[in-house]
Amino acid sequence: MIVPTREKNFESGQTTRPLELIDTSNIRRKRQTKQYKIPHGYVLETTWGRAANKQTVCCEIDYIDGAPQFRIKYGPNFQYVISSTKSPSNATLIYERALKPETKLFFRVLLYLGIYHQSDEVKLKAMEFSVNQIDFQVNFGYEDQVKKNSQIQSVVKAVDQGQISRDSYRELAAVEHHLPRDNSVSNERIAITNYMNNIIKISLVNKKEKNELEDIKESEKSDIMNFEIVQEVVNTIGLGIRRSIKDILYYIIPQLQKQDILKSSDPIIHLRISGDGRNVGKKIKHVMVTFMILNHESRHHHADYYYTIILYPGTENYNTLKFILDPLCNELRSLKKFGLKISGILWKFELYFNADWKFLAICLGLNSANSKYFCPWYLCSKDQNGDLNKDWHIEKKYEINCNKL
Repeated sequence: MIVPTREKNFESGQTTRPLELIDTSNIRRKRQTKQYKIPHGYVLETTWGRAANKQTVCCEIDYIDGAPQFRIKYGPNFQYVISSTKSPSNATLIYERALKPETKLFFRVLLYLGIYHQSDEVKLKAMEFSVNQIDFQVNFGYEDQVKKNSQIQSVVKAVDQGQISRDSYRELAAVEHHLPRDNSVSNERIAITNYMNNIIKISLVNKKEKNELEDIKESEKSDIMNFEIVQEVVNTIGLGIRRSIKDILYYIIPQLQKQDILKSSDPIIHLRISGDGRNVGKKIKHVMVTFMILNHESRHHHADYYYTIILYPGTENYNTLKFILDPLCNELRSLKKFGLKISGILWKFELYFNADWKFLAICLGLNSANSKYFCPWYLCSKDQNGDLNKDWHIEKKYEINCNKL
């Protein structure tokens, strides 16, 4: 609320005390109060703001042929005059329209409600109104493109992680106008995909001669039954994808440094390779190979921190895995022997391999679980299974098996 600083009657030349505004909304009135007409020649001078934002106006009222005329004088010497014969509010509206665009009428309303202080810098960004039950939104000023792009990227992340379909998002955006439009989200997703494809390239692997279909046993449960996904996998039979583990490390290691997960004072990265197959539909299997940086201890069980390096539709067999894992094995040997230099820091790697028995046996040349000498650690046959009288000790060297990777 604009509180007058002093009140003066220019005809008498006397200055009276400041006006006091009293809230009488909660006072129970026992009798009708008297109302007094504002006298002719009444002048009110008021000031608000500080320093460069300081403004002073002089408000006057005169009666011409019994009709009041309201005037507002402003400027350094009150040389500018706004007048109205309708009401004081109309004169105020004309005055505020004459000022700079950022000094709008709603500022007085906000000040009256106590939302901001007189010395605060306030800018009008948006306004909403309704005409005949049709809603409108008006944005003021220049759009902050950086902030807008950040908002759209956040929406893309939420839609992807929440698995929100495109039709569902369109329905949400239709009832909430603050959400970015579907085409903006789609374009941003495409831009992010193209950007990542330039940094971490995806290579297609033609393995048609290495692949065969295998019916899933009735005892096995399909992990994915969505028809569209199953059909897409069927259409890509014979093709696999592969990403360079070094490309991914070049991208994520600086990010982990900023989070203090990796430190230049201890440049050792514990890197774990994992692989397994899964059932897609009733006839197709997927094989996926991923890696994770074990230094990120709080994210060992978080799927977003497992990075896919190989994915192909097919089965887990020696010939296919040997064909498609050969470039990965070369990269792992290079990382183990020479490390990886990023921004002047040479990172050393400790490698780990984690998978189920079947995958480990195929990759490392171990005996399968149903073979006679099945144990990867002992020279133990099926006939000796459960023999507790023998003094068992490790008889195989795991390092020799790891060299076969």
